[in-house]
Amino acid sequence: MSTLAYINPEVLKSCMEARKYTVEDFARKLKVKPEKLKSWLEGREKPTYKQGKLIARKLGISFAELITGLFPQYVPELPDLRTSSQKEPFSENTLAVIRNAERKVEWLREKRLHEGWEPLGFVGAGSIAKEPHESADQIRETLNLPYGWEFSTPEDYLKEIVNALELRGFIILRSSIVGNNPHRKLSLKEFRGFTFADRYAPLIFINTADEVKAQIFTLFHELAHVWIGQSGISDLEETENSRIEYWCNEVAAELLMPLEDFRKRWNPQDVEELSRYYKASVYAILV
Repeated sequence: MSTLAYINPEVLKSCMEARKYTVEDFARKLKVKPEKLKSWLEGREKPTYKQGKLIARKLGISFAELITGLFPQYVPELPDLRTSSQKEPFSENTLAVIRNAERKVEWLREKRLHEGWEPLGFVGAGSIAKEPHESADQIRETLNLPYGWEFSTPEDYLKEIVNALELRGFIILRSSIVGNNPHRKLSLKEFRGFTFADRYAPLIFINTADEVKAQIFTLFHELAHVWIGQSGISDLEETENSRIEYWCNEVAAELLMPLEDFRKRWNPQDVEELSRYYKASVYAILV
């Protein structure tokens, strides 16, 4: 007789609701009939130990949490640099992607230390005391970044930037959902990107709910954070007190649309053409 898992039905129910799983959806993931899952949700039956472990894994929680309902509070070691007046506490979905990214950074840092890597010299090499255009030039030269006009499409340009950064030791994550769950979407209102400016394993996460041209700007913004060694989660908005965000936006704009070149090409009648040329949004061009 199989050992039973004495799971907490309320935990199972609340976790399914948080992840927007229907009974049919989750039963399919567990490879059981919906009627069987309903019996677990109602407490009429218990899954086997093996099924319980699978349930926990599919929900992204520990087996102990599934049984006890006790969840240790996760507080991300990531400064909240969002400046929106509508800023709210991190949602469960955002916490999930931050937690996953944090684990990747920790794992790669330990691996590289074990392999004898030296700290990556470009992490924290800059300062907001320097002019944004000077910093952008240094970043481009150090990391061998291309220009947007060298590519036919924004998608090609973004792909090449990501490749260049990964070759230099970055972890680049891009998604609009948690894991592979299309029901757990990331909100642009909550964040556009975040950065772990780790000296051995710098990581940048981009919320791909945004259009591709905006993603490129966000990637450059987060890259500026790495350059000054400032981890954080950003919405890219600016206020009078957001000196770091303002500076990172200026660096991103310079990387995307070098001012000297931009001045030569500027024509208010050709905004759409400039957008195509620089692979920047019309909004960024006008700003």
